Amino acid sequence: MPCKPLYDFFGLFSIKIDTTTFDGHVCPWIDGTVMPVIWKRHYGKGRVFYCSLGHNEADFIRRPQIAEIIARGVAWAACAIG
Repeated sequence: MPCKPLYDFFGLFSIKIDTTTFDGHVCPWIDGTVMPVIWKRHYGKGRVFYCSLGHNEADFIRRPQIAEIIARGVAWAACAIG
């Protein structure tokens, strides 16, 4: 059975995320930068997956999709998916 893409397994869901607005005061290069909470990319011959969701146990209890996103991201980075 072919693997689904990393993002193609879950329906839409909402989650409240605490964010920090970077204004460039400390690091001018970050002024106006959009900071995604989940991303993946190829880096040389490797793969990188990042997820800032799930800071505490309550997050995982309220939104079990977060654990699935992390599991699939790790599997993708380890080349087990796509």
